Parts: sequence; C-alpha cells; structure tokens
Amino acid sequence: MNCISNLLNIKAAKDMKREIAQWLKEINNTTLPNDIVALNFGIFETEEGYGLYMIGATEYCEDDEDWACEPVAYKSDYLILNDPELKTMNWEGVLEKIVKILHEALFGYVSDGQSPFYGKIITTGFDDGELVRLF
Repeated sequence: MNCISNLLNIKAAKDMKREIAQWLKEINNTTLPNDIVALNFGIFETEEGYGLYMIGATEYCEDDEDWACEPVAYKSDYLILNDPELKTMNWEGVLEKIVKILHEALFGYVSDGQSPFYGKIITTGFDDGELVRLF
C-alpha cells in the first residue's frame, strides 16, 4: 500500500508542476505594462490547499519587504494548488517546494528577451512572510 501512496504523491507533484508551468505559459502570453520592474508570486493558504498569484510592481526596494504590498500595476488570476502532499507539509516545506518549481519553470522565460518575465526582479513568498528572490 505504501508503494501505491508514493506513486500517487509522485503523480500529484508532476501534476502540480504541470499546472504551474501552464499557468506561467498563460501569463507569458499576456502583455504586462511596460513600467513593471518586479514580479512577486504570492503564496496563500486556502481550505483546498494553497494558492498562487502574481503581481507586478513599478518599484522594487531590496531593503523593503513591503515593496510587493504597494499598489500593483498588474495582478494575475489565482492558481489553486490541490496537491495532497502540500497539505502534509509545514509552511517552510511548501515554500521550499514552490520556490524550486517556480525557479525551474521560469528559468527559460527570464533569459528570453521576448518574455514579459525577462529582465524583471522575481520573488515569491507567503503574503505575511519574507520574500525569496528567484531572479
């Protein structure tokens, strides 16, 4: 039975990676306002699990964690992550997993001069926590 459980967790993790990659692809196909210099992928907890959204800001200050709380120039739709493994993790584990997935999924976009992610400062983190800089 443990083997089946592990296989289901692996499938759910792949599904979550695929979901995030598809969501990023949809955002990549949009036009963000030209004055956006920084993007933050906010993480929040829901009854179903966890969710993500992306905001774009016209200002960034490395020494001011609240830069992502300023009025935003862009906000994406929410992506609700229903990966059952996330429900078994503490918040640090969830953050670590999402950081890894976002970094891998965004890597190609940040080097593509045609992508709206190109040349932007990109962070992620929980709404009420410290932000992790990805790029």
